[in-house]
Parts: sequence; structure tokens; C-alpha cells
Amino acid sequence: MGMPQRGLFTVTDALTNSPLRVKACLFSTNEQTKRCFDTDSKGLFRASFSKQDIVALEIQQSGYLPYQGNIVIEQLDGQQRTHSIKLLRELTVVSIQIPQGQQKVNGELQSVRDNTTTPLQSVPGVDNQLCTYMIQPGQYKLTAKHTTGVARYSQPLTIRTGLNVIALPAIAPPPNISAGAATSTARPHLTVSPKRVYRLPDELPLIYFEQGSYLLDEEDRDLLRQVGVFMQTHPEYRLKIIGHTDPEGDEQINRYLSELRARMISNFLLWQGVPEKKMAWSGQGSRYPISPRDTEENKAKNRRVFLKLEIDQ
Repeated sequence: MGMPQRGLFTVTDALTNSPLRVKACLFSTNEQTKRCFDTDSKGLFRASFSKQDIVALEIQQSGYLPYQGNIVIEQLDGQQRTHSIKLLRELTVVSIQIPQGQQKVNGELQSVRDNTTTPLQSVPGVDNQLCTYMIQPGQYKLTAKHTTGVARYSQPLTIRTGLNVIALPAIAPPPNISAGAATSTARPHLTVSPKRVYRLPDELPLIYFEQGSYLLDEEDRDLLRQVGVFMQTHPEYRLKIIGHTDPEGDEQINRYLSELRARMISNFLLWQGVPEKKMAWSGQGSRYPISPRDTEENKAKNRRVFLKLEIDQ
């Protein structure tokens, strides 16, 4: 019997490369056992493996997308293997809408928790928007300034995971400051659940989303696991993933949101073992509605991702 193989695992933020304190669990295929470890301040944990095995690694951390991977234990030689795991944040997007005619405004978000500031960037080709995705959910103070440096607007904000759209009120010319308040676009909870069809490969179901959201619910995940198994067992196919939104709001933001929805599904299928080269994703915004915008139920049908199987050439 050989010497146990040793594993050194490092868990970091994929965007900042900073270490993360998380709980990681290892599942043995042969022994059907589960071991969980807490990473230290450097994002490290160690584990040893005394038998040949296929070990599943799972990490779930608040604010990050779940991680799933496999480790193949082949050589019991007493050597140490290093494993680097990078967790993707649940993307948070903030878009500040500036009233028309008042474009000469800069802005930043200051964290209430640690006072760090995040600058807001202008959107190329769009005069009245500032945005950032380099931010985490939490409590912030929004400050908007004229390009001369004169403070124009200040307001506390709660930033949530997903798309946050804040419309600034009209701002009076310097030195006066408007007393208006920012409002976030409403994202009402919908009970609408359009019927889904589960036939493969002739017809793939649509994936539907809440307004302003790109997050998958558990029903979506169960469905996509089926799609992932099908794609792995039918390598002759490739998958097109096309995101759409309802026609509400700014079209540039809708286009970006539709891309996020398609990317979320592509990433999930990638974790299920579907090769990246077997998938192509795109976002179409609200250009191709399949339902009128007269009722909330009909608008919900437009917030979808279309999955299309094609024969791989």
C-alpha cells in the first residue's frame, strides 16, 4: 500500500485573487463519505487521501456562485498536490441614471461597513449613465458631483445582488443641491411560472427570470442538470444559449442583462461537465419579444433564455 497523497487547497476570489474563508466539503466516491474543512486566513486547507478515488469538491459561500469540481486520486506516492479554486462572485451591477441634460456628473459609492469607495464609470456611447460591477452587496452612500468637484447629491443606498438601477432626480446647477431622493426600480416578486416542456432533444424548455434578475432557481438548476447529462452523452450536439429581457427600461441595460442570463446558464452547464467549446451564448436584449407588454404575466414570458440544440459541424 502506497503513502497517502496530500492535497493543499487554496480558495480565492476570482476577481481580486484575495483569499477566502469558506467551508469546503469533499465527497468520496468509493467510501461514500463526506469531509468538510474550514479554510484559514490565507484561504488554505489540507486533506490527505489514502486510497485511489474520485473525490467531489463542493463549496458554497454567501455572495459567490457555488463551486463543484472533481479530484482524481491515482498515485499514492506521499507527494503533495496543489489545487487552486477560484470562486466567482454573484455579479452585482449598479446603474445610475442621470437626468437628460445633466450629464456632467461623476459619482462614487462609499461602503458603510469599511468606508472604502468605488468609483462609478461612464457607459461608452451612453451620456446619462454611470455604472459599476466591481462591488459587493451591502449598505452604501451614493455621492454625485459635478465635474468641477462641487457636491451635487448624496443618498444612502442598499445594493443587492443582481441589477440595481437608481434614477437620480433633477439636480439644480451649482452651488444649489436638489433635495430629491434616489429611487430604485421596483422588482416585484412574481408568482408567474410559465409552463415548461421537458422533452429532449427535440425541444428544450425556456428558462424564465424575475424582473431585473439573472439568478437561477432550484427548478432551473434541476432542468439544466438534465440538459448537462444529455450534452455529455450526445457529443454530436452543440448548444446555443440566447438571453432575452422584457421591453421595460433602457435597452443597453437590457442587452447586458440578457447576456448575464445566458452566461449564467453557460457557466452552470460548464460546472456540469459540458465542454465550453460545445456552447455559444449571446444576449438579444428586448429586441425579440414573444408576448405583448400589456400585463405583468405577458411581460414575464419575455424574460427568458432560449436553448437550441444544433448538430456540431
